Amino acid sequence: MGFYLLALFYGGFQLLPGIGNISNENSLYLITGDIKRYTGLLSVDTLLSGQWAAFVDVLRHLVLPVTTMVIFSSAIILQSTRASLLETLSSDFVRTAKAKGLSNRTIHFKHALRPALLTIVTLSVWQLSSLITGSIFVETIFGYPGIGQWGAQAASSADYPSLLGFTLFSALVVILTNLIGDILYTMVDPRVRYS
Repeated sequence: MGFYLLALFYGGFQLLPGIGNISNENSLYLITGDIKRYTGLLSVDTLLSGQWAAFVDVLRHLVLPVTTMVIFSSAIILQSTRASLLETLSSDFVRTAKAKGLSNRTIHFKHALRPALLTIVTLSVWQLSSLITGSIFVETIFGYPGIGQWGAQAASSADYPSLLGFTLFSALVVILTNLIGDILYTMVDPRVRYS
């Protein structure tokens, strides 16, 4: 997907920048020190330094990589949401709600969506933790310097301490997203309780 977006919006229409995280003319602000390194995140640093043109340029460089990751993640979630809702809509309690004469909106949002949310929460948590893996490919395609590209460079150059740090960070993200998913389970389905 990233190659298609890059070919279309950078190569074909030339609407968006292709690779990197800042254009050459705005990278001079980094060299001269006009953009101060407060956080290490270029978008935040350009904003805090008051370099508005560089900030807009950094945001334009984010459009294609973020769009690639969002399209990939949302396609799986939307497809599973549809399948889960169709399965829930064929349940006995939904047929009972229809027999009572409730509107379709009430049936969908009040009765059918809540049981279907368990599948959606599970897939959303899985997608959040897989964004780290996806960022390796997306950052390599777009030449965007980030944690994914750092992990790929550490693996290709056999930099074991950096590779262990990337692995530890990835494991921490997986553990935290699973914890968030477990907390969301109890909010979505009151039958789920942890002792």
